[in-house]
Amino acid sequence: MNSAFTALDNVTVPDHWPEIVERAAQDVTIVALAPSRSAPPRLPLLRAVAAVAAAVALVGAGVVYGRATVRKQNVGTVDPATHGWTVGAAIPVPAPDVSAVPLIANSGRDIYAAFRGDRALVEADQGGFVRTTRFSDAIVAIAAGRDQSNAAYAVVLTSDGTVTRVDADAHQVTLAHLGVRRPLPSMVVAGTTVFVAGSARGGLATVALDGSGATGVVAALTPTLLAAEGDAVWAVDQKNGTLSRILVPSLRVANTAHVNDVVAVAAHGGDLYLARPGAAVLSRVDATFSISDVAQIDPQTEAISVGSREIWTAALGVLTAYAPNDGRVIGAVARPNRDPIALTFDGTTTRVLTATDGLRQLLRTN
Repeated sequence: MNSAFTALDNVTVPDHWPEIVERAAQDVTIVALAPSRSAPPRLPLLRAVAAVAAAVALVGAGVVYGRATVRKQNVGTVDPATHGWTVGAAIPVPAPDVSAVPLIANSGRDIYAAFRGDRALVEADQGGFVRTTRFSDAIVAIAAGRDQSNAAYAVVLTSDGTVTRVDADAHQVTLAHLGVRRPLPSMVVAGTTVFVAGSARGGLATVALDGSGATGVVAALTPTLLAAEGDAVWAVDQKNGTLSRILVPSLRVANTAHVNDVVAVAAHGGDLYLARPGAAVLSRVDATFSISDVAQIDPQTEAISVGSREIWTAALGVLTAYAPNDGRVIGAVARPNRDPIALTFDGTTTRVLTATDGLRQLLRTN
């Protein structure tokens, strides 16, 4: 079918944050708005209009939003502001079920994707090459980086507590056996060190990437969310409400601050971005620990991705892009399901991973 948008005048937005109520009729997805019984919105009216309008997208046959019936094809949507955002073709990634937690990591060039509880790690480069590496135990966390020769690699933590490096030729090197304590561990790579939150070692565990088996613990920290860039690791302790910055390779805790209600983090350009849906804000923290609010976001935001041109957030029903300098809504695409979601920026585009829709790119086409 041919999809098009028509400008509407004198549209009234309800006083409360609208819920998206969907009804599928043959090959058309109809999206309506209904008042929410929740608290009044924190988003300004114009941003609410932009976010809601972006979610009202007509798509091709075979796509029923909110249900696991997404056809494996390109799903195009049009943002009312830019008329130029699309979702690229899907790369299948094995998932145990539609509620599986997605895991995504990027080396700045290659993307690695898996689902917690599955044994398959999928690698996709920017040229479209896809390779699958299988493990004997379930995957619980992944990270990625590039070595001195600029070759991409992945690091995988499996349910038996083994930390394994997967090199560019798919060769596997066992780095350490840490054990797993927390059901949702987090892992990143910075410099020549792997950082693991939630291992049986306690604190923030470290593992050498060189295969020497050297391990350590930054005992003063008990983080649950990690992000890394350059010579620093950002660590958020969601239980205690703290944010710390660890320098690499000294492992010195350079700064600590109190932050609350953080559900997702992403590092870019030397800064850390925090999704804080309870306050409906996206915050930025620089290396001096100056904290500022960048944008007002959907209170149901659950994932973020930061690139040089835009910041993407994922909430129920919609993926929204914001301008990094002033927080304006600059684009959005309707989200084709409500499964758990993961986002990452690969150096060119933001990638999206869900159980029913596989791995996709968010593309700017205007």
